[in-house]
Amino acid sequence: MIRLFFQTMMMCLVISSAAFGAILNQPSSFINTPIAEPFEIGEFVYGSSAGFNNLEKSEFDFMMNYSLTNRIKFGVTFLNSTNFVGNIHCNVYQSRHKSFLVATGLLNMSANQKVSSWDGYPIQSSNNFSPYIVMSRHFNRSGFSVGYGKKKFEYGLPGVAQKSSAPGVFGGIYIPFFGSSFLYEFDGRNYNAGLKIPLLKSTNFTIAFTELYSKTATNPHYNNAPVRHFSFGFTYKKNLFMFSREQAQAMNDRIDFLDAESSELLALKNLYIDELRQLKNERDLLGYQVAVLKKSMKQDAKYINELDISKKSVLRRNYLNINKDIGEQVLKLYYEAFELFYQKKYYESVELLQQAIVLDPYFPQLYIRMGSIYYELGLYKEAYDQWQMAYELDPENDEIRDLLREVEVVEYQPTLQ
Repeated sequence: MIRLFFQTMMMCLVISSAAFGAILNQPSSFINTPIAEPFEIGEFVYGSSAGFNNLEKSEFDFMMNYSLTNRIKFGVTFLNSTNFVGNIHCNVYQSRHKSFLVATGLLNMSANQKVSSWDGYPIQSSNNFSPYIVMSRHFNRSGFSVGYGKKKFEYGLPGVAQKSSAPGVFGGIYIPFFGSSFLYEFDGRNYNAGLKIPLLKSTNFTIAFTELYSKTATNPHYNNAPVRHFSFGFTYKKNLFMFSREQAQAMNDRIDFLDAESSELLALKNLYIDELRQLKNERDLLGYQVAVLKKSMKQDAKYINELDISKKSVLRRNYLNINKDIGEQVLKLYYEAFELFYQKKYYESVELLQQAIVLDPYFPQLYIRMGSIYYELGLYKEAYDQWQMAYELDPENDEIRDLLREVEVVEYQPTLQ
C-alpha cells in the first residue's frame, strides 16, 4: 500500500507539471494514428508529450486511459488550457494469440465542434467525434496497421488539394531497431517517423519527427497551424488491480476459452434442433403407421373367427394389401433375424422377430423361426407354443406338424388332434 501511495503521488506530480501538448494522445497509437493492440483489464496509462515547430513555438498535452476489460479502454486528453476531449477504443476482434486484431474507436469526443492543441490558431473545419476502424498484424517484434477514419484523419482546410485518392486512410509500421522500435506512419494528412524506447518495464519514451516533407512554416492540412518538426513523449503503464502479468493472461485466456465454449454450445444447440426435427418426422411416420394398423384391425376379428381356410387366406391377403409398407418391413426384419439365427445370436434374433410379429401377427414363418430359436435354447414348451400358433395360421403346412411331433418326442405335450 505504501509503495502504491508513493507511485500515485509521483504520478500526480508528473501530471501537475505537464502543460498541454502534441503526440501520443490516443488510447492506442503509433505516433499520431490509432493501432489495434492487446491490453489488460484494469490497465491505467498516463502519457505526456510535447511538440516543437520551426517558429520556436511549443505545445504540450497529456492523456489518461483506463481499460475496463481486455477489449475496451476509454480516456481523456487535455489539449490546452481550455480544451479536453474524451476517447474510447475497443478491440472488436482479436485472434487467439492476439497477433491479429481489429479495433474501432471514437476520438475527440467534445461539445466543441473544433478542437485544437493551439490556443492562437483556431481551426476552420469540424474535427470532434472522429470515428475510426483499424486492423493490425503483430509479429514477434514488428508489425503493421491499416485503418480508415473521418474528420481528424482527413485534410483539414477546405480547398486544400487532395494528395491521396483515398482520404481518411491511415497506416503505419514498426520494426526492431537496436532494442527499440522504429515507427513510420501516415496519419491521413502527413508522414511521421520516430523511435519508441523502453526505459523501464512500465515506461516508454518516444521521439518523433512529425509532418515530414513539409516545406512551409505552417501546415494547410492542420488549418495553417505551425508545423511541428520535432515531438517527444512519455507513457507510463500501471495495472491498478495489481494483477500480475500471469494472472491477467490467465484471465484473458479464460475469457477467450468461454468465447470458444459459447460457440461450441451454439453449434450443439443447432445440432439438437436438427435432431428434434428428425425425431418429429419419425413421430409423424409412426403416427401414420399406427393409423394404418388401426385400419387393419378391422380385419382382425374376421380373420381370427373365420374357420374356412380359403376365406381365411383371402382375409390375410386383404390385410397385407392394407399394409404394403408394413409387409416390406416385416420381410426385412425376418431376413435379418434369419441371419442372426445362423450366427447363433439367438436373443438378438428373437428381438427382431417380436418386432415383426407386432407389425404382422398373421405371418406363420415368424412363429416357426421363433420356435426354432427356443428349441435351440432348450425351451421346448415355448418352442411348442410358437409352432402351435404357426399351425393355427397354416394348418396345411406339413413342416409345422413334423416340428410339433419332434417336440412331443423330447418332452411330453398334449397329443396333436
